[in-house]
Amino acid sequence: MLATGLVAIGPLIYLGVHYSTPGSAGNANGPYVKNDRFYIQPKHVPFTAADRRAAHRLLTRFVRTAVARCDVGASWDLSGPSLRAGMRRAQWGKGDIPVVPYPAAKHGQGSWDVVKYSYRDRVGLEVMLFPKPRSGYAMATADTELVRGRDARWRVDYWMITKFHGPGSTAPADSPSALVEGPPNVHKIPGKKPKARGKVWGC
Repeated sequence: MLATGLVAIGPLIYLGVHYSTPGSAGNANGPYVKNDRFYIQPKHVPFTAADRRAAHRLLTRFVRTAVARCDVGASWDLSGPSLRAGMRRAQWGKGDIPVVPYPAAKHGQGSWDVVKYSYRDRVGLEVMLFPKPRSGYAMATADTELVRGRDARWRVDYWMITKFHGPGSTAPADSPSALVEGPPNVHKIPGKKPKARGKVWGC
């Protein structure tokens, strides 16, 4: 009886194997299948002397206009799409921007001490900030990312103050130093109020 059953299904097995076709490689979903939607790490490239000069000019202007709040409206054209996301030029010009204000001195504006990464159209830097005398603020570092647009111009696409170093810059005797190591609790000079939203410190 068992032998008869095997004889009956034998031809069916043969036909199934002989005429079957392998599945399409595109239908496979294993871990080794190539998928163009996966993230591809950009190729590192040298941060050339020309790009360094352009970055320094850009950061000098950005720190003065956006960070120190000396002509905030002018920083719109210096900012990349991610930093300006969801905002209009008129709104930006009023000073309500996603950049923490800081009373930066002219000394050292546009300088950095670390190049974190450098791709063809994107570079990450750690920027140094020096406070104005008697501001009550300490020296700070900020992480920034610059992107190069289709017009070949660099723009600031990300900006965040990450750390303050040491005691605040010499302040009046009756005005405590506000910031030391670590993130700030306030972003304004102690005991002082901005005269206008878009201009916090004298420029």
